Amino acid sequence: MKAWIYDDLPGDKREPHNQGDSASVNLSHLESLGVSVKSGINENGMEKIAKESGFKYRDASILSHEALPGKLFDKVLEDAYKEHMHEGEEIRYVYAGEAYWDVRDRPESRWVRIAASQGDLIELPIGIYHRFTLKKGVDFADALALWKRPNKDSQLKTFYRDVGTDSGKVHKDYLQSISSAKR
Repeated sequence: MKAWIYDDLPGDKREPHNQGDSASVNLSHLESLGVSVKSGINENGMEKIAKESGFKYRDASILSHEALPGKLFDKVLEDAYKEHMHEGEEIRYVYAGEAYWDVRDRPESRWVRIAASQGDLIELPIGIYHRFTLKKGVDFADALALWKRPNKDSQLKTFYRDVGTDSGKVHKDYLQSISSAKR
């Protein structure tokens, strides 16, 4: 799995937006943001990580034109690319396909793009702003979302970024946790 600073240049959001090695982000930088990434994980490995971390609940997400007919496929991708956060930790495990997860870097507020494919696992902390899209030319992904609490809980609710989420307790607690970890 690779990560880099998203270049913010105009163009298709499904392109890599990678300016080369100078923009690479290492694993320790992702960890400083509270983001954990693992590659080459099989289903048994994913189950072990989920159990050890207390992730009991799951939602399967298949993104394809067949699963989401008509304009629904584009609408789901458009919504997933809007900057948002959740009130619960989130694990995403990729069964198939190629996708990008972008997470906000602090304090610079630039995006860090993480490329994920089959066997990759990404754990996002509570309150981190993130977004998702498929890689250009890939119109299929099968991913599993894992959560610590049941679906009806607010942790699954998507909170799109605005003044209220920026100043809210969940995001402020996240920022405090990463600033405390850097000390």
